[in-house]
Amino acid sequence: MALWAYRKTNAEALAMRHELADAAKNADWDKLFALLTDAPELVNAIRPGGASHYTPLHQAAYAGAPEAVVQRLLNLGASRTLKTQEGETAQDVARRKGHVEMEKALAPEHRVVIHPEILSRIEGQLHRLIRGRANALVDAGRLRLPMLECLTELNRGTKTWFAVPGMYGGFSYWFPEDQNDCLSVESWCRVADGSERGHVVYADRIIQVMTGMASGDQTPAFCILSKVGIPNLPSYEEAYWVADGIVDHIAQPDIASKLVGANALGVASQVVQDILLPHLKDSGFSSEKTGLFAAYDAKNLRPDYFKPCRNGGGMLVEVERGKTLANNMDLLDLWKCHICPDANYLIIIVPKIRKSENGNRQRVFERVVSRLTAFFQYGNEVNVDAAFIIGY
Repeated sequence: MALWAYRKTNAEALAMRHELADAAKNADWDKLFALLTDAPELVNAIRPGGASHYTPLHQAAYAGAPEAVVQRLLNLGASRTLKTQEGETAQDVARRKGHVEMEKALAPEHRVVIHPEILSRIEGQLHRLIRGRANALVDAGRLRLPMLECLTELNRGTKTWFAVPGMYGGFSYWFPEDQNDCLSVESWCRVADGSERGHVVYADRIIQVMTGMASGDQTPAFCILSKVGIPNLPSYEEAYWVADGIVDHIAQPDIASKLVGANALGVASQVVQDILLPHLKDSGFSSEKTGLFAAYDAKNLRPDYFKPCRNGGGMLVEVERGKTLANNMDLLDLWKCHICPDANYLIIIVPKIRKSENGNRQRVFERVVSRLTAFFQYGNEVNVDAAFIIGY
């Protein structure tokens, strides 16, 4: 893994990407490879703000570069499948320019086969995960988000690194060897303690599998459901970080232990809320805010907690316990967020597992995820930009 990009500021990274693009456009291969020696992760970079989306390999194809140049770029990880703004691969560019001797070397190779529609949806989920974690930095750096078709050129288990300048970290992602139709992702920020995150990205959901240093049965469960084409990405980033902060809070051993004790038969649901209330208030939430549903007949309807987003919209937090599924409280919570004119993000906190009076173990978190996922699948979207499901 190259360390150059995450150590740079966005201004430094932008300047180097311009320099790299100039070298490739001018067919100055010596300078290009000197730059890539310091930052090999930029081998597939495009010019910031550029209209063509040409990578160095596209430029090599355009210029009819020597075979040694093309092979060296490929050895550094240049993608044969990346497309320009016009939808051309490097092979397409070489063919159009009449460089027939290059076409064979530039022919795309796929070592992982995933249905194109599934791949596209996983890619969309990955992009929303990156936006949640680092939207402002992605925009400031004018970064092109990863194209997963490139990853199909690599063997399963081979990791690719997406650096985010200013984040002092980034995202490592790969197709796992033991699962189909999903993507494994690890991300971290070097300057924030416990910021490591691990996710499994599916076509219809994102499941967090690693939260900082938390481990064992007390690790919170976390699922992200989101719409395609979220209209307000700054607010989405804010809502993501609020939900992620709740997960971090629940992962603390003392809080986790309290919640284990509260998730028992005969314990009032208010006990769970009381455990979480200090953190939610510190995060800017107000409890049982009135007036949010004044436009409807159900004027007394109120959420557990509400917070407006800085850039528009707002977040509802609903804390559930024993009767989440029996009373369809998860569906009611989604409906409340759906009709609330001031909220478009739902954070719902539920037990991971709940023991019933007859001793059965009910997998509440998994069932809530399954039920709510249906509302975010293609064609079924509700008036909620994202739902963050947290299991304690």
